[in-house]
Amino acid sequence: MENILEYSIQTDKYIRVDSFIQFIQSSGVSYIIDHYERIMGYVGPFDSAFEYLYTECDIKFFLKEKIFYNLKTCAYQSRMLEKVLHLYVYDMDEKERNSFFEKNTCQLLEIVPISSLFVLLEYKNMNVLFYNKLATKIRENKRQYLENIFVRYFPYIKKSRYSDVIFSSLILLIDEILEYEKLDYIDIDILQSGSFSGAFQIGSKVFKCSNRRETYSIPYHPRILQPLIRVDLSTLTPGIEKSGFLSVTEFVDTNTPISLEELYQVYKEFRNDGYIWGDVKKENVGILMRANTKYWDRDLGDHLGIVKDESVPEKILDQGEIVVLDDDYIYYENDPDIILIGELTDQFENRYQEERKNTVHL
Repeated sequence: MENILEYSIQTDKYIRVDSFIQFIQSSGVSYIIDHYERIMGYVGPFDSAFEYLYTECDIKFFLKEKIFYNLKTCAYQSRMLEKVLHLYVYDMDEKERNSFFEKNTCQLLEIVPISSLFVLLEYKNMNVLFYNKLATKIRENKRQYLENIFVRYFPYIKKSRYSDVIFSSLILLIDEILEYEKLDYIDIDILQSGSFSGAFQIGSKVFKCSNRRETYSIPYHPRILQPLIRVDLSTLTPGIEKSGFLSVTEFVDTNTPISLEELYQVYKEFRNDGYIWGDVKKENVGILMRANTKYWDRDLGDHLGIVKDESVPEKILDQGEIVVLDDDYIYYENDPDIILIGELTDQFENRYQEERKNTVHL
């Protein structure tokens, strides 16, 4: 049978996207248009097939008529939904976007399940009605909504047999931050770049989970972004030593360019104080938007896992100063398990040692 798509459907076989594309390149898209829903139910990955049709074939008008079929088809696969919706929305001008969300708010919220609802956050400010309806749906389903975000960005938590305990604790903390910041659940933004990747911004606060660090303790240094809250999740999961760490810090500016020389001076300051910063990257630093201290309406105690060294005086850096966001690779210089990551770290260490050698010889 020449029509491989028809053959796959009749034999109930999955249609690979490369076969799908080859068929279109040799036979055109008319057969696809005539049998669209029947074929797209078999082809996969769906989002890759759709992207090819949308960007490489001259049938956008037809595909826009099928928008709700396409969104419904991938609604339970959040990554697919992200791609398909993004292709549609960013092919519209601002007026078209506003009109689309105004007219289709109810249908969108009906199609997209709670498990994928966070995908719609990207579009929350495109229409007032859409914002309000989305905010209500998130609020009414807050636990399931937040759990699905955790599963997407912190999958190791889901694998723990204590996941319910952890989720409950995280949600209580998020509720408290929202109350302090006077915000709603829809105002939780998912950060997706740099050291804040996979973290949540809640107003002036950044909420982050990590499972990388070998030890809960970190050295004190004024150049490290000071945590407001730091929790060893293993205290909530008896018997599981490395279930992760949770921290809440102030949001800092990660967009203003920082030169290599400025970065080296930060590295040098750590070395002069007896520490080694083992993962030097521009993505791992930011600029303070206010002084490097705690901003909260009550005492949170001092259980942050920070080990203070009396040889390093406490100092609060002011707004505009550079701070290190990622404390996973900051060591005492005599630590036997130091890990240096990347060429820049090696370059800075070599430069520091050369400068010390020249200073001694003077």
